[in-house]
Amino acid sequence: MGFGAKEALYVGAGIAVTYWLFSFSQVFFLDQMGRRRPLIVGGLLQALCFLCAGLLNKDVTPAKAKASLFFCFAYEAIFAVGWLAIPWLYPSEFMPLRHRTHSAAIATAADWIFNYMIVQITPISISNIRWKTYMIFFVINIAQAIIIWLFYPETSGRTLEEIDFMYAGDCDRPLVIGKNGRTLPGFRSMMDRPGNPEIGEANTAFTREVHTESDKETAESKSRHLETSST
Repeated sequence: MGFGAKEALYVGAGIAVTYWLFSFSQVFFLDQMGRRRPLIVGGLLQALCFLCAGLLNKDVTPAKAKASLFFCFAYEAIFAVGWLAIPWLYPSEFMPLRHRTHSAAIATAADWIFNYMIVQITPISISNIRWKTYMIFFVINIAQAIIIWLFYPETSGRTLEEIDFMYAGDCDRPLVIGKNGRTLPGFRSMMDRPGNPEIGEANTAFTREVHTESDKETAESKSRHLETSST
């Protein structure tokens, strides 16, 4: 961007502080935001930041360089709010109980492998194709948002045991959205029903079905226990 060494240090420090400050939002609002919405909206807004920063750096001038800084700071804030914590939580939330540790391990390994890859290739890419590097990340963020919209179920408000039931019945399908583009009831958040913040209104039937099955199992267990005791 044409900054000197001292200016670059100030910019780096400012971006780091911005990232740190906005990361606290996850502590207070993570469950209220859910999982899908921050990832999808965050991915789209991050893509917009890369697009604008890249175009401003195409024929860079001092004024354009300063303007592109806004989108660098905006990207860090958006990433901290939408993408900082959820990728660490989600791999262990959406998998069935027997695969939860495997999913978390694979996700953690992938995170650090791709972080290392980005750190290695970005300076080379900036040196060779310059502003077009931003376009690569623009496309990646758009693709991430679309993939999450199509395939990622909402896990907020569910107990870990309920995740196993989430893929049963009508929810045994790859896409989590219907023909109208909305998330299917079995894959929606269970955090926003009026009067009960733990269970989403769209999932009332699903929750009733889960608890009915649980009650049946409990009753059958008690019945077997009584029969054994009487004999």
